[in-house]
Order: sequence, then C-alpha cells, then structure tokens
Amino acid sequence: MRTNFVLATLAAVAASAVLAGSAGAIIGGTPDNTHTYVGLADNGVFSCTATLISSRIMVTAAHCFSDSASTLGTDGQGHPRVEVTFDQQGPFTQPAPTHFTGTYYFNPSYCSPCGKGLPSFDTNDEAIIVLDQPQNRGLATLPPIGFDDGLRTGTVLDVSGYGVSHFGKPDPCDPNCKKQPDAFFTRLGATSKLLGVGKGKQSELVKISGNTSQGKGGQCFGDSGGPLFLGGTNTLIGETTFGTNDNCAGVGYDTRLDTASAQNFIYGTATSLGLTIP
Repeated sequence: MRTNFVLATLAAVAASAVLAGSAGAIIGGTPDNTHTYVGLADNGVFSCTATLISSRIMVTAAHCFSDSASTLGTDGQGHPRVEVTFDQQGPFTQPAPTHFTGTYYFNPSYCSPCGKGLPSFDTNDEAIIVLDQPQNRGLATLPPIGFDDGLRTGTVLDVSGYGVSHFGKPDPCDPNCKKQPDAFFTRLGATSKLLGVGKGKQSELVKISGNTSQGKGGQCFGDSGGPLFLGGTNTLIGETTFGTNDNCAGVGYDTRLDTASAQNFIYGTATSLGLTIP
C-alpha cells in the first residue's frame, strides 16, 4: 500500500465537509507543533510529506512524484517542480496556506516493483526537494551510516506527517464514499515502536508498528516520504514508504536513511547543485 495521496480526493473531501477543530493525519496522532520543519509537498496531482535537512533541502520519497507529470511544470533539465507548505493545517489553512516552490529530484536507481512480496516492492525510494527560498524553521539531521543496525526491537520512534487518520465504511480515500471530517490534512505526530531492522532483501527498510490499540501510531495516505525519528530527537532514521494494508493499521515499512546508497544520493545530489547539508 503506497502512502502518497491523490489531490483530487482531497479536493472532494474539502467540498463535502466543514473543517472544525483539529483535523486528522497520522493514525493515532495528535497535533504536531514540534516538527515545524515537516511540510506537505504536492505536484498538483499527488501529495506527500517531506522534511527539511538543510535550509533548502527536504527529504521525501521517490515514489511520490517520479511517475506523474507535475502541473507546475519542470525546470530546464526536466526535473518536476513542486510546492510545499509548512502550515499545520496544510491546504485547509485559513485564509490560505503559504506555499514555497522547489524542484524535485528522485534517486535514479529507484525501482518499483522490484521483487516478489510487499517487503520487496520499492527499492531506493529516496528523493529530495530543493526549495527556491531558504527556510529558518529548524532542521532534522541524517544519521551516521549504519546507525539503524544498532537499534533494538521496541525502540521508541516518533512519526510525523500529513494524511488521513480515520477510516469509516466505506474507505474515505475512495472518491465515491461518504467523506469523514478527519480525512482533512494537517500535521500530526505520534509515537511508534521499532519492530525490526531489515536483513537481506529488506536491508534498506525498517519495520514499525501501527497498532493504535496498543498506543502505537501508524502512517497513512499522505504520509509518504514523511519522517521516522529516533524517539525524542530530530535524528531522521527513515522515511515512509509503504504499509501492509489499505486501512493503515498494519506494519509500516520505512526506507532507511542511514545506508551508504541513500546518503550517496542525497549528499551527491546536493553537492552537484552547489549546496551543503549540515
């Protein structure tokens, strides 16, 4: 289950419901006022979550915008243009959200599908957004290479993102269903727990719990590319890639950002553009 979100669905929700109070995102989450450097990115077709790691560079997922044509066009070299808002209520900010434009670069080694079974679905699912304007709102930091290998099962993690948090019957992500008020996008956060660091074919992934009945938050539609932090820190150990079921209630798979391949892409792309990452 991919966790990016179709903007046409979001528009349909907006037309059918009235925003009241806080809106939904991360499954089992609460309003996230801490991670102000987490934003909602879109290309006019899909939306995903992204995280600042420098004043101009955001980390997100390659599957977000790599296979759709941006309505914002491309730069001179064919890279998609996107827009980002850091407003907590995202596109439902009143009177209007503040958007910043940027250019999207995805890992050229990204592949989907690349193997049998869900855990082998996406590989090299890393991308960055280079904003036109620098931001001053805090930063996440990338981990040392191999950092995730030292994390124990049960390690507390923090998730943040923009997405849906409620599934009625039928599924509110279906354009033809009865819309739920908390299908609105906002930035919410939750704690989760590490189920394991992948080995073998899953070596570029970590697994996290999405069991809200046990107080463990999960990631859902719109949270793709969003951050997975070591609990209580701004250390970005992974970014959201996919989940195991359509109700966002099962195991989540996040792409590790502590691998040599991921960091070679991120730092290499930044350097090629004359940019640095702290």
